[in-house]
Amino acid sequence: MCERSYKNSCSLVRHVTYECQKPPRFQCHKCGHKTHYRLCAFGASLARSASLISNTALLERTELTLAFSGARPRSWSVINAATEPVTNRVSSRTWPISTSCAFKCATCGRGYKVARSLWRHQKYECQKEPSFSCVKCAYKAKHKSSVLKHMISVHPVRYPCPKCCKSYTLKRNLSRHMKVECGKEKNLRCCYCESAYYYKQDLQKHMTKVHSYKFEQEGC
Repeated sequence: MCERSYKNSCSLVRHVTYECQKPPRFQCHKCGHKTHYRLCAFGASLARSASLISNTALLERTELTLAFSGARPRSWSVINAATEPVTNRVSSRTWPISTSCAFKCATCGRGYKVARSLWRHQKYECQKEPSFSCVKCAYKAKHKSSVLKHMISVHPVRYPCPKCCKSYTLKRNLSRHMKVECGKEKNLRCCYCESAYYYKQDLQKHMTKVHSYKFEQEGC
């Protein structure tokens, strides 16, 4: 095989299946360009067509394709309509991009710089009722992320300590409290006074602020 490495196992499987020591299988029907992936060939065809038509027409064609399909394509070429035409295959697995708000909603007229924002607006926002609701109150939102932010800010989950009256919003903070703080003595003491702390960073802040100690020097 080869020596390429990947962070995700699915990327490695895709590389072994379509790329590694395999010739390109998909060909553009306009220029003959070959690639390992079908949608990359479509993106190359779209990019090379930009030299024959204006940027405005290309953006309209892209917007029409998005509106007709109703789904996000897995591979696109980056389109910069305000600066220069796309004559080469720039990138794959990205949405078309414009420096101006060239992607406009046909219903409400709102413009977006990224085609994905227009797709999301048409699917979840434009003349749509909020489809995501909070499980603890009557709050509703058009995006799941908005409901999650609402839950964190309005209905935070508290993890109480079984040994004292303290509680924490994150479980890892409770675990750290029980491991280091609860029922334990402060074992990090200042060299210049009697102050003591649980954590090294707190001791360093104290020594820097109160005693003007510089930690570039040797430790005390």
